[in-house]
Amino acid sequence: MMTTVLAKTLSFVAQIVLGWQLSKGDFGVYAIAMSAASFAFALRDGGLWQVLIARGSREYETLAGPIFWLGIWASVTIGVLLVAAAPVIALLYHDPRLTWLIIVIAVSWPLSSPCWVPRARLVVELRFKELGACQMIASVLRYGSMITFAACGFGPMSFVLPLLVAAISDNVTALWFTRERAWLRSANVRSWGPLLAEGTWCVVGTIANSSLEMGVYLVMGAVATKDEIGKAEVGLYYFAYQLVAQTGALLAANVQGVLLPTLSRIDEDVPRRRRAAIRSLSALMAVSAPASIGLAVVFPPLERIVWHGKWSDALWPVLVLGVAYPFRAIFALPVMLEMSQRHFKRAALMTLATGAALMLAGGVAAAVRPSAACVAPATGTVLVIASLFWTARTFARMHVPLRAILATTGLAWVVALLCGAAAFGADFLLAEKGVNDIARAVCVGALFAGSFAVVARLFLSHTLRDLVSTGPAGLRAPLSRALLLTRA
Repeated sequence: MMTTVLAKTLSFVAQIVLGWQLSKGDFGVYAIAMSAASFAFALRDGGLWQVLIARGSREYETLAGPIFWLGIWASVTIGVLLVAAAPVIALLYHDPRLTWLIIVIAVSWPLSSPCWVPRARLVVELRFKELGACQMIASVLRYGSMITFAACGFGPMSFVLPLLVAAISDNVTALWFTRERAWLRSANVRSWGPLLAEGTWCVVGTIANSSLEMGVYLVMGAVATKDEIGKAEVGLYYFAYQLVAQTGALLAANVQGVLLPTLSRIDEDVPRRRRAAIRSLSALMAVSAPASIGLAVVFPPLERIVWHGKWSDALWPVLVLGVAYPFRAIFALPVMLEMSQRHFKRAALMTLATGAALMLAGGVAAAVRPSAACVAPATGTVLVIASLFWTARTFARMHVPLRAILATTGLAWVVALLCGAAAFGADFLLAEKGVNDIARAVCVGALFAGSFAVVARLFLSHTLRDLVSTGPAGLRAPLSRALLLTRA
C-alpha cells in the first residue's frame, strides 16, 4: 500500500509542478505520444511476465531463461518498429515533436526489459518488501527527474526522458535484490511458441487497458490536433482526467489491495464470494465517490491558489469527470472477479469493449466540437453506462439482481453528489462575497467532508466499518471513534 501511496503522491506533485512550467499544448502532445505508444507497449513482452508469475516457483528455473531472451527480442523488435513509425505518427498528428517523444519511449522499452524476470522472481518468492522498494526508488527518480527536466526547459520531453532514468533504476535495483543473472540462462528457442500462445490473452488485456486509459487522447488528437489550439484541448482533457484519477485511484487502490484478493481464496464458496463482492463494490464506491467529487468541488479555489488561473478552463471537464470517475473505480471489480476465476479472455474482452466505446464517444464528441468541455461529458456518460452494464452482467452470474447493485453503488454516489452540490454552491457564494481562495478551499473542503461523513455515518455505517478495517492499524481506533463506529 505504501508504495502505491508514494507513487500516486509523487505523480500528483509532479502534475502540480508541470502544470506551472508546461503549456496545455505540451500536455496534449505527450498524451498523444503515450497513447500511440501504449498500444505497441502491450506487445513488447508478449504477456510473458504474467506467464512466469502464473507458473510459480516450481517452473521458474525452467522458464526464466526463455522468457528473459524472448522478452528482450520482443521489446527490441517492437521498439524498432515504433521508432520507424514515429515520423508517420508525427505527420498524421501534424506535430514534429511527436517523433522524438515516441523514439525516447521506444528506446526505454528494451532498456527496461532485463528487469522483468528478476522482478517476477521477487513476486514468485513473495518478496513484496523488496519489490516495493524497487518501485519506490523508480517512482522517486522518475517523478523527481520529470520535475527537473521541466524546470530546465525540456518541454514535453520532460515527460518521457524520465522513462530512461526509471529503466536504468529498475534494472539496478532488481539485480541488487535478486542477484539474478538471467542473461546467463539458456534461451531454449523451441519453447518460445507455446509461451507466446499462453500469453496471448495477457497481451489482449494490456491492449484493452491501453484503450481504456489512453484511447480517448488518441482519437481526440486525430480529430482536434490540426493546430496548437487543438493540442491544447487534448492537454486540457488529459490534465483534468489525470487530476481526478490520481485522487480516486489513490484511495481505491488500498480497498482493492485488501478486500479483493479474498475473492480468489473463496472461489468455490459462492455465498461467501457474493457477500465479499457486494462489500467490495460498496467500499469502492464509498471511497472513490467522495474523493473524486470532493476534488472537483474544491478545484476552483485550488486552481487559483496553485496555478493562478492557468488551468481554469479545466473546471468543467474536472467536474464532469469527477462525477463519472467513481464508476471507473468500480469497473475494476467485475474485471477482477473474472480474473480470480481465471476467465482472462472474458476480462480482456470486457475491458476492450469499454475502451472501444470510450474511444468512439471521444471521437464523435471531438468531431462535433473539438474541445475538452465537449468530450468530457460524452466519455463520462459512456464510462458510467459501461461500468454499470459490466458490473450488472458479472454480478448476475452470482445471482445478484440489478436493483441490489444500484442500491449498493447509488447511495454513496448520490450522497457524495448532493454534498458536492451543496459545497459547490457555498463556494459560489463565498466567491461572490470576495472571500480569499485559501479560505474558500478550506471552508468548501470542510463542508463537503463533514456533510458526507455525517450522512455516510447514518446510512453507510457497515461500509464505513469495512473501510476503517482496511486502513493502517494505528489509525483504525481513532477513525472508529471519530466516526462514532465503536460499538457499545
